[in-house]
Amino acid sequence: MPPTEYITVLRLSAVVQPDISRETMESVAKSMSVVQLKEFKKAFEKRADSILPSVPQLYKQKNDITAESNGNFKI
Repeated sequence: MPPTEYITVLRLSAVVQPDISRETMESVAKSMSVVQLKEFKKAFEKRADSILPSVPQLYKQKNDITAESNGNFKI
C-alpha cells in the first residue's frame, strides 16, 4: 500500500498542476522517497490554499449581498 503522502500528492497535483496527467504524476511520485513526497505535499498544499482557500461552509464574507440590500425588488 502506498504511503498517504503519495495519495495526497496525487490529489493535490490535480488541483495545482492540472496540465500534468495523472499517469505522469503517478510515475514521478512512485520514484520519490517519503521525504520528497512530504516536500511536494507541503508545497502543493500552499499552492492549493491560494487557488481554493479553505473556509468554513457557513462562513459569510462582509461583502456578500444580503436580502436586505435588495429591498427595491420586493414583490
